[in-house]
Amino acid sequence: MKKRLLLVDDSEPVRVDLRSMVESADYEVVGEAGDGAQAVALYRELRPDLVLMDLLMPVLNGIEAARQIRDFDPQARIIAVSGLVQPSVQAATLDAGMIALVPKPVEERDLLAELAAAFAPL
Repeated sequence: MKKRLLLVDDSEPVRVDLRSMVESADYEVVGEAGDGAQAVALYRELRPDLVLMDLLMPVLNGIEAARQIRDFDPQARIIAVSGLVQPSVQAATLDAGMIALVPKPVEERDLLAELAAAFAPL
């Protein structure tokens, strides 16, 4: 069974690129959101296996959206996708319960490696 992903980024072209990368690797995109509030609502509705989440978005940023998703589902898998890769940002993503940070511009091999790691057996 394909792993189900939610893509969250305020840039539609970025979401299109992410969709292309993950679908080529046989993941299923079950939803897309353009801000963190939409992401939280869609997560509750769709219960995807993993969320790819931008950090800088309108309405609700990715860090706060991740916190709200993890409050709802402590087992939620969330990978940050951001151009902000400073150590303080990485620490904030981990503190919010995100499992990895993929830098933008996204390289397909980096993204797919993080997805594989997220779904690897413990």
